[in-house]
Amino acid sequence: MLVIVSKVSDTGLALCRFMGSFIIWILVLYSLFITVTPSSIDSDSTSYNETPKSYYINPNTTLECLRREYRYTAMRMDSHGRRCWERITVWSCWGRCDSGEISDWKFPYKRSYHPVCLPDRKRWRTIKLRNCDEEAPLELMYYRYLEAVSCKCDICRSSIASCEGVISLATQTP
Repeated sequence: MLVIVSKVSDTGLALCRFMGSFIIWILVLYSLFITVTPSSIDSDSTSYNETPKSYYINPNTTLECLRREYRYTAMRMDSHGRRCWERITVWSCWGRCDSGEISDWKFPYKRSYHPVCLPDRKRWRTIKLRNCDEEAPLELMYYRYLEAVSCKCDICRSSIASCEGVISLATQTP
């Protein structure tokens, strides 16, 4: 009888292990669902393009060129050291673009196409800086900047972006 109880205990233990791992898998799947569900993301998170603020994009897997909010401190200062500043949010471009190379018979024996994420349309914005030193002139209170209205993948132009490496505007799409 003791042997039978032992076998039942082994079977019961195996069943408990199975149910325990099953419950763990259910909890893992549920936590993944909660993590990806837009309603669970804080409404103060960064937003992209014209999508709601709760829309989540995985930066490790996306191959898109999108608008994104960046926050930084805008500051203007006069020659006497008086300044005005404000923490502002600016729309800029962010993301990855699909690139490629094809072989060619002429040196460097390839044609490269390596676009970068750049603003397609831009607009000027002017804001009033609310934090000013005493006796700061009125002209320091206004800060003008350029922000992206839309973004696209395009050949890098050093007039609007920091281009690294040798990139020719004559480069054609493969």
